[in-house]
Amino acid sequence: MSQESARHRARLWLEQAQDDLRAAQVLQAAGQAAQACFQAQQVGEKAIKALLAADDRDLRSHSITALLRELAPEPAERWQCQARVLDKLYAPTRYPDALGDELPAEESDGG
Repeated sequence: MSQESARHRARLWLEQAQDDLRAAQVLQAAGQAAQACFQAQQVGEKAIKALLAADDRDLRSHSITALLRELAPEPAERWQCQARVLDKLYAPTRYPDALGDELPAEESDGG
């Protein structure tokens, strides 16, 4: 892939991350915590994928922690704690059976 194509692809990932951030903010303001948490995870994933896409690197993982390791050791170590928090939000905020008998929406609002 040409450098220009890689930069274009990276811009697309970053623009989608920015849109996801706006959606997360709207959801949070509306009291939709589970959905806002999932969108927050998507923001992190897509922002890191934008950096990787700029170098035409592999984007197949959904794990922010794993994607950070693809960048370099320093960012992975620096952001490891925050990445793990976001990674833990990927599945339990979306699936009705991920939290046992609790729906993600009920768990997040104390329901």
